[in-house]
Amino acid sequence: MKIIFCSTSILIIALLICSCDTYFGDTVPIDTDDLVSSEKFTLAAAFTNEDSILFLRSDRSTDILREYSLESLLNGNDYPLFDEDDLEINILSDNDRVVTSFQFIPVSERRSVDNIRDSTTDRATLINNYRAFLTEIDTFTPGEIYKMAIQHPVLGSYLIEQMMPFSVEEASFQVGDDIVRNRFGLSGRKINLSWKDKIGIENFYQIKVRLINPEDGSFYVSYLDDLDPRTNAAYAFNERIVISDQDFDGQDINLDFIASNAIDILQVHSVEITSITKDWYDMVRSYNDYIALEVDIRNGYAEPFTVFSNVPDGFGFFLLGNKSIFLQR
Repeated sequence: MKIIFCSTSILIIALLICSCDTYFGDTVPIDTDDLVSSEKFTLAAAFTNEDSILFLRSDRSTDILREYSLESLLNGNDYPLFDEDDLEINILSDNDRVVTSFQFIPVSERRSVDNIRDSTTDRATLINNYRAFLTEIDTFTPGEIYKMAIQHPVLGSYLIEQMMPFSVEEASFQVGDDIVRNRFGLSGRKINLSWKDKIGIENFYQIKVRLINPEDGSFYVSYLDDLDPRTNAAYAFNERIVISDQDFDGQDINLDFIASNAIDILQVHSVEITSITKDWYDMVRSYNDYIALEVDIRNGYAEPFTVFSNVPDGFGFFLLGNKSIFLQR
């Protein structure tokens, strides 16, 4: 038995050595001439009922087979890599009537606060390159379907549909008396939020809390954390919580979370509840998952994945939301 065991062990070790040599030593040539260029259209466009001026950012994804200047890659957050002024972009109603048309924004006009608003987080970090205007007549009506129709001179046409959600009409919240710490060590106040879900349809919600800066009276968005399995606020600096009405159709939805930096109870100014589409919900959840794993992904400890997109054969999103703001009583 000992002889058989030793022989087997030697064979296994030999196989491992051979396998390692093959894995690390072999070089497999790749013929790049047979590969197809794959630049994709990218879009960032999210609008709510509060928007009378609509901003979006269009671009193309980088292609591994193409060379780009270092300057253009480093300026990617400020200006699109492909800053194209000849796109035809319209928002259509369900009967294909043009609600509004987007126009290219000249570079000289892009440094205003409105033009650099991130369409999903309200942060002034993303410079947009197209805008459109809504009138009091042409606006987003709850329950109606809208389509973004895009004609790109190189990449072709795109059509993305979204239904404008119904707003939340009844909601209330209570701010805790005590200062508590969340699981990431940030101090703040516990908030209990309750609102009425609209019956008969699938609903999705995004929650934000606005605080008052005691130094200058300005408003800013709080970091939120909760341990509710229905949400995925899985990292320290999360500014939004999303939740669906699964299993709560037509009922009151209750949610407990901690608003960081709300040291004084009077700092909590309001809670913002935005009824969002499923695409918006899926995008935020996948984005939160990515941020929570970003360090592990970069270090090779977790597999990379793609954040949700509803752009056919492209990247990004066209999203609609209906925002309601509830003040602290």
